[in-house]
Amino acid sequence: MAGMDFDGVHTWQVAVGGDNMIYRLDLPNGAVIDTINSVPWVTSQRGCSWIPYTSQFLSGGWNTNLLYKLDSLGNQLDSAVMASMADVDIYDLIAEGEYLWGLVTIQDAANSIRKVWMGYLRPTGVNGNPNELNESADFSLQPAYPNPLQGNTTISFRLPRASLTSLDIYNIMGQKVKTLVAGNLEAGRHSVIWNGCDNSGRKVASGVFICRLTSGSGQATRKLLVIR
Repeated sequence: MAGMDFDGVHTWQVAVGGDNMIYRLDLPNGAVIDTINSVPWVTSQRGCSWIPYTSQFLSGGWNTNLLYKLDSLGNQLDSAVMASMADVDIYDLIAEGEYLWGLVTIQDAANSIRKVWMGYLRPTGVNGNPNELNESADFSLQPAYPNPLQGNTTISFRLPRASLTSLDIYNIMGQKVKTLVAGNLEAGRHSVIWNGCDNSGRKVASGVFICRLTSGSGQATRKLLVIR
């Protein structure tokens, strides 16, 4: 398996080699809910990033410089050739703000983080609208900053009314690693700093994590990438 991301309900996972399928998994038991067999690529892909604004996801990048935008049925909506990344293998993708970031290896040697795709709605350089959220205008979980992170990151969110609220960090297997907020909060904007440690105070390993905000007004998630 390769790239994974969480859409707020299920995990999407891209297989490398063999069947080249995309799996939708239930958490936390890992049961396969559905598979997408008709993927547009013939070479295995790695990265997978869910776009909450459009309910679509992006995949691509291993042994090819092609990136694809798909709907939840696996239909290809768009694609782009990254001509300047011919020697780059993308190992993971993370969408934040108006940009898609990739964890890449250049010629199987130097590791780096690259901005690989600008704009959610079109992969050709036209910006999407990051304000088109599938949430109430007053309930939102903002992108963490910085992200990717090596140390501290700030997570901000807004509540339209006072309510019992939780803000938790999960690993990609759906296991809770850190509770940042658990209690009643007033309406308004709130910010919390996560230091990259779990509930026992140990630094988490490099990888993809999910930040989940839950309150009486709804639920929202954001993807975090930890680099050690």
